[in-house]
Amino acid sequence: MSDARFEDLPIEAGFPEADLEIQVLCHFRQMRAGRASLVTGTYREIMGAAATSFETWARANMDLFAVAST
Repeated sequence: MSDARFEDLPIEAGFPEADLEIQVLCHFRQMRAGRASLVTGTYREIMGAAATSFETWARANMDLFAVAST
């Protein structure tokens, strides 16, 4: 997916354009550049359980992202 298309998707879904850079795009660029792989024990310390992968979380919560057909 191109950067331009990735930028369009949240706006099309209603995400405030003014918040897009700081809340989405800066993280996207860091992940794409391979600079978002730091792993710590903070989640376990706070939540008392092991963290899961994003894929596991997304699959468990995919209904939250479903677009209702009209």
